[in-house]
Amino acid sequence: MKSFKAAFALGAAFALTPTGAAIAQQAYGNALNLELARKCIAAAETDAKKNNWAMAITIVDDGGHLMAFARLDNTQIASIRISIDKARAANKF
Repeated sequence: MKSFKAAFALGAAFALTPTGAAIAQQAYGNALNLELARKCIAAAETDAKKNNWAMAITIVDDGGHLMAFARLDNTQIASIRISIDKARAANKF
């Protein structure tokens, strides 16, 4: 009887567990997509060029994961990591 209850509970747990597709739908939001990330990069690049700024531009999603990145000409190498870290920090706050 004990093993039947354990097997039933285990079977119920598997039956109630969402499939991979359902988990993917829950995990990813629609707040930012690649098209919008590219538009953000283009707008930032235009503004940077207008002001003669050499800079790295980073776009992260709502989880702080990299969506898009651009490094303008003559941008120092350290700016790559700094830009990514700043974007992730801004996302957290």
